[in-house]
Amino acid sequence: MAKFRIRLAVTLLLLVCLSLSLFFLRHLSPVKMGVIETFKPALGAVNNGLSSVKYLGNLIVRYNSCFKENESLKKKIEELTVKLTSLEEARIENERLKRLLSFKENVKMNAVAAHVIGRDASNWAETLLLDKGEKNGIKVNSTVVSSGGLVGRVIDVGPTTARVLLITDPNSRVGGLVQSNRESGVVEGIGNNRCRIKYLPLNSVVKNGDVVITSGISGLIPKGIIVGRVLDVTRDSSGLYMRATIQPQADVQKIEEVLCIE
Repeated sequence: MAKFRIRLAVTLLLLVCLSLSLFFLRHLSPVKMGVIETFKPALGAVNNGLSSVKYLGNLIVRYNSCFKENESLKKKIEELTVKLTSLEEARIENERLKRLLSFKENVKMNAVAAHVIGRDASNWAETLLLDKGEKNGIKVNSTVVSSGGLVGRVIDVGPTTARVLLITDPNSRVGGLVQSNRESGVVEGIGNNRCRIKYLPLNSVVKNGDVVITSGISGLIPKGIIVGRVLDVTRDSSGLYMRATIQPQADVQKIEEVLCIE
């Protein structure tokens, strides 16, 4: 930008000098004017050149102005993009919280809302870390749900945090019930954002899309909370019972807010 300004200043100085030269030439004597007439074609060419230089100078000035304006507009666009992104994120979060609040109002138990602040990235367990703990009334074995359905249960609690074992973890066991035919079994995690219900009778009529809810048999998880929907039904390798793979209703891999209920 500094080099550009130096070139612009030199160009303008040249224009001023040439303009003064033409002014003095117009006031010369007739004799000298005759000499000038001889060189008139050359002077015309010079004058045309000066006009071109002046035009070029104006273009440079306008270019500089447009460049500054363009940079200013780009900066404003970036600022507006950041604001729009923040507003969209706030809108999405607001929708999630409204659904969670609606779910909380339908739960006839004490419930504590919490945010997910951590996830277990190991292959040994599938857990979440919450930003609420004992000080907020959360206890070990508290049921954890989202607006979608069952998420898991609390397995460890501190003063201000709690760790949740997800229903998709292989160590998770929950009493389950097929809503359509009332057949009961045990829901266990199998990883990869899936779980399954085991120990269904061989003559059980379970089909893809059936809803599985909690049975309340274990006494730890209240009855009637949706677990997910059946993806497929197969006979167990022992041949003694049926089992069905379940897609959890709550997206436990992406969940951001939960309710801990007693």
